[in-house]
Amino acid sequence: MSENAYDLMRRAVEEARQINRAADSCSNTMATLLVGRLRHVNRWQLRRLKRELRAFNMHTGEWKE
Repeated sequence: MSENAYDLMRRAVEEARQINRAADSCSNTMATLLVGRLRHVNRWQLRRLKRELRAFNMHTGEWKE
């Protein structure tokens, strides 16, 4: 018997959440690898990173609202 659309959607959403959690846990490891290596990163990616980091206060260690 096939599953209904609602159950399929719930399973897809849960799978997406698991993928996001896995990506979040890898982010810190990737950042550790990048320290001292940013000169080798494509300038377009550096622009994107810098734009995102504008919302981070390095003095308080918190993200701005």
